[in-house]
Amino acid sequence: LQKEIEDKQDTIDVLRSDLEVTSSAKDKVVEERQNLVVKLQSSQGSLQEINSKLDEEVRKSDAINATLLKLKSSDASTKTEIERLESEVQLRRKQIEEIEE
Repeated sequence: LQKEIEDKQDTIDVLRSDLEVTSSAKDKVVEERQNLVVKLQSSQGSLQEINSKLDEEVRKSDAINATLLKLKSSDASTKTEIERLESEVQLRRKQIEEIEE
């Protein structure tokens, strides 16, 4: 049981690390999206050029938004898994206490 607790705790640590990486990736994606907005606002040229750039930036923004949704979904799954594993660890610790008594 102790080994099982340690293994689950290691898994929790790895999942928490994954959350940090995901959070960092989300921050980068949000920054990219903000940069795209700035680029759109500073675009100059003919109406046709602006419309063409807008279309391209909208496609990029859509791709970024899709990535954000995936990252948010991944975060939720990871958090759920951490909670499940923490609950199992608590249960195992309780079992160990009962066995020791």
